[in-house]
Amino acid sequence: MGQNFGKHKSLDKSARTAAKNLLRLPFVYKVVLGPSIHCRHHYPPGAVKFQRVENAGVRINLFSGRGVTVAYLYSKNREILIDYLMKEQAALEDEQVFE
Repeated sequence: MGQNFGKHKSLDKSARTAAKNLLRLPFVYKVVLGPSIHCRHHYPPGAVKFQRVENAGVRINLFSGRGVTVAYLYSKNREILIDYLMKEQAALEDEQVFE
């Protein structure tokens, strides 16, 4: 059984790397890609930002050089996943303050 990305499979290289890294986490078992929005943002390509908790998983934003892709992470233990995402987001925001 392969690791599914859901219905949509086209991603920018940096967002694809971030999604694959999230799939490698032991508590994440599926990443479903949502709509892709072409826009400007101040996050570096490959950044992941926690948005909110959904019924079955967690909604995140995957940032690339072309815009933002909404993704949903499904996990057996959402609390561990949310803690991990919050730590990653805090580290990302700390890096941006010094640049």
